[in-house]
Amino acid sequence: MKKKKGWAVLAALVMTLMIGATALAATYYEPTYCDQCGATLSTGYTPGGHYTTSHLVQTNLVDGNGNPIYANCTINHDITIKKKYCPTHGLKWSGSWHVEDHSYCSDTSYWE
Repeated sequence: MKKKKGWAVLAALVMTLMIGATALAATYYEPTYCDQCGATLSTGYTPGGHYTTSHLVQTNLVDGNGNPIYANCTINHDITIKKKYCPTHGLKWSGSWHVEDHSYCSDTSYWE
């Protein structure tokens, strides 16, 4: 009976991992061809904006009283909009590439 339980647990684990990988892969899809006529899509880029934000980050340093010292992390946000066009059917896909350049903590880039 223990052998059957082990296989069931292993099968459940594999299925969970597969579902998670599928969900992760499904979060970003960029088509190459038109879903209506099969034509190759052309790509265009436009600036989507630039703005700055900031937040405090605790450092490893302490002041004379033993209190933590905080640093101001300035974040420059750059957004580029990417669009894919079908020569017959027009706009078929659009996405925004968001780049965050942090002055004190880690940088990030992601699709929106």
